[in-house]
Amino acid sequence: MANYSRFPRLADETEEDYQALIDALTTLQVVLPLLPASLHSTIDALVPGIVAAIQSSYAVIRNAAGKALAVVCRHMAQQGMKAVLDDLLPLLGDTRNLHRRQGAMEAVWGEFDRA
Repeated sequence: MANYSRFPRLADETEEDYQALIDALTTLQVVLPLLPASLHSTIDALVPGIVAAIQSSYAVIRNAAGKALAVVCRHMAQQGMKAVLDDLLPLLGDTRNLHRRQGAMEAVWGEFDRA
């Protein structure tokens, strides 16, 4: 499982920061299908951050991140499914953190709901 400690929670996060994250995740959902394959490596670098956002205590952030990961899985199947198998599915077994389990389940549901 990947180490997400490089995405620390900042003490001075504001509502604007959360809104910017939601906007970025939503933009990714819209733009990724239009990007050429040559830019997929750039998006691949964002996947750990998306998985970290799926673990948020805020439902709206988990939802936006889950949808973004679903788009990554559809358009960059190898990278997206690697993140799902290696990083997301183990979160389903985290009995100590409800938000991690809930975020993982919402993301998995979002991926297969569109199938």
